Amino acid sequence: MQDVSFQGLTADLRKNILTKEEILRSVARHPKSKGFVGTLPNEWIQNIPKEERDTNIPKVLEMFASILKIGEVDSSRKIAKKIKAGLVKYKAISPDKKVKFTFLGVGGFGGTYKMKVGEKTYVAKLFDKFYEVDCPGFGNLSEQNNALYLNAKENSDWVKFYFGNLNEKNQFMITKYVSIKDKRPKKKINLLKKGLEYVDYSIQNRIRGYNIDYGGFLLLPDFPVNNKPAIRVIKSLLNMSIKEQDKLIENIKNAPQAKDYGKKMAGVQYVLNQRKPELPKNMGFFKELLYYFFDVMKA
Repeated sequence: MQDVSFQGLTADLRKNILTKEEILRSVARHPKSKGFVGTLPNEWIQNIPKEERDTNIPKVLEMFASILKIGEVDSSRKIAKKIKAGLVKYKAISPDKKVKFTFLGVGGFGGTYKMKVGEKTYVAKLFDKFYEVDCPGFGNLSEQNNALYLNAKENSDWVKFYFGNLNEKNQFMITKYVSIKDKRPKKKINLLKKGLEYVDYSIQNRIRGYNIDYGGFLLLPDFPVNNKPAIRVIKSLLNMSIKEQDKLIENIKNAPQAKDYGKKMAGVQYVLNQRKPELPKNMGFFKELLYYFFDVMKA
């Protein structure tokens, strides 16, 4: 499959959680990306003839950037008409597909809109804040960095991120839309494996077991960034019970002559720092039951 992701900017933001300055430096290093990150939905790409993808995919991205601007979305019908015209022009959808664009709500950092294209539905988040100094992890730059770093797949408990733009004049991101009718996610992402803490667990950010908002991620200070031996240890330990963890930790501690001993111990220390008492097995059930009742209330 041919697409415009991984032109450097997307790859940079997938590696780590970055500061505002680091993100802007990355944008400057990759001028060909024009601030765009991620990739179009696969079904759109597949519709575009292979020989036209190099030309049409950037045109689709630029079309969205010219339309999705906070404060300029004055008519949902007009926006839907413009989006359809662009997608048809660049052969991402066929002319018979319907496009709808409707307002969902306003948050602390922008507005959200439901975008239905044919049979698939997406969320367009239009930002009015580029970066929030007083609230790290929020705002256009941080939220798209968060989404790319987490790299959630289709069936995980974080909604799939498709594409967006990091330029201050074109602040938007497109994610999958989730309703209470959707099937629950098959996989839960362990944020500790990524060194992440999520600080915005509000009820409105969760539907059917999916977390739908990428604002509020913080990188834990003791996470051994770019330390591959430590990260391998972390992933192994976090797949185990505490009893199994203790056995592996003891083995690592008792082998100071082993290769990358110090780096591995950094992974051990990280896991120990994050360790919390194991909850009774039925506690997870009650937590999910609580979210279910809130889903029903949203219906």
